[in-house]
Amino acid sequence: MLRCLFIICLLSFSQLTFALSYTVKITEKELQSKLDARLPIEKKNSYIAAKIYGSTVELIEGSDQIGVFSNIELTVLGSIKGTGRSYVKGNISYDANAGAFYVHNPIIVSLEVDDIPPQLLPEIQKIAQISLQKASQHYPIYKLKEDDLQHKMAKAVLESVQIKEQTLQLKLSAL
Repeated sequence: MLRCLFIICLLSFSQLTFALSYTVKITEKELQSKLDARLPIEKKNSYIAAKIYGSTVELIEGSDQIGVFSNIELTVLGSIKGTGRSYVKGNISYDANAGAFYVHNPIIVSLEVDDIPPQLLPEIQKIAQISLQKASQHYPIYKLKEDDLQHKMAKAVLESVQIKEQTLQLKLSAL
């Protein structure tokens, strides 16, 4: 009898745990909207001026990675100008204290710029990679909303992050 009661309690507890699990979905479109609000991005240093615009977000299915295709305009050494494309990919990481998602370890997968001498591209990519690493630490790709109950719950009990069906899926579990 005691064993039967224990099994019933165990089954009830497992159903309660399942009931307390929930998934919040953030779509590729929502992430795109956040990115669009920040564009264009213009950066300058003593060697290079860059403008990034027309970016497109890509959530990479079955992973925790995000990719961003962008158009770019570059001016090197004040007079060499070119336009092109880039593709950056990185892992999505979550900072519980900030309730925000960041691109962790972003890597420039490709950089193509017309009208820039090919011998300058490796140095340009190196400078861009350093800038990208620094920027990714300070600017989240998405921040959970303080006035949204689901987002408040996610901030408190986030269990896992997964990309599925072009959405960033946040699995929540109270236990």
